[in-house]
Amino acid sequence: NPLLAQGKAVVSAKSADKFLDSLYQGAIELVDSKEIPKTISKLLLDDVRRMKLEWRSYALSQQLQRKAQSVLCQAFRSMASLATESLDSYDAWKRAGLQDYVPYVAERRMQTCLTGNCSNMTNGTMPTPTPTPM
Repeated sequence: NPLLAQGKAVVSAKSADKFLDSLYQGAIELVDSKEIPKTISKLLLDDVRRMKLEWRSYALSQQLQRKAQSVLCQAFRSMASLATESLDSYDAWKRAGLQDYVPYVAERRMQTCLTGNCSNMTNGTMPTPTPTPM
């Protein structure tokens, strides 16, 4: 939440999600929606209370950021591992001489469709092209 990261005092309505409310409790002033204007007025008049809320909101944002960073690092490591595996797999295809097979089939299907024979491709098969004399 950008307001928490800036250390702002945030007043919000209680939600139906008790877990979410418990996560933000203390860093955000959670009140009934009808009480929001009155709570804001009280915070504006009580500098100490507002500053404590601002410090707690900033502290929570830093805590959440640290947790998110570790999760993102793990996700990036997993993605890098998958990319490496994909490259290794592509190299195996290349060694077997199959690197051009998929583009070749896609090009044949596109040409077949352009000539008006798309109806034959509905079940994944294609008509066998007739060889052209050279």
